[in-house]
Amino acid sequence: MPNCITAAIARKQADLDAGLVAGKFTAEQVEATRKALDMEADEFVKFQELKSIACLQGKLTTDEGQTIYALLGNTPSVFNRRDAATKIVLTKIFEELLKASM
Repeated sequence: MPNCITAAIARKQADLDAGLVAGKFTAEQVEATRKALDMEADEFVKFQELKSIACLQGKLTTDEGQTIYALLGNTPSVFNRRDAATKIVLTKIFEELLKASM
């Protein structure tokens, strides 16, 4: 059974595919968005920290936390090579975790 992270990525990919087919945006625009979502080292570290705290607080399941950990990878360059759907979903989760921490 997919967790909410993998399910959200699958939904976002389907939305992107449908938008491309419908001509709502171009592949170049998707790539520009994907590139714009690259993370720097400080953001990467903060995301890992907030993800771990959210798991400890029960806001994310262990499976969801492990999925985020795996998708982020060991360095920002791993995340930065991910597809647009993954980067969009993970960036949204990072935003939500940052808001919750304030």
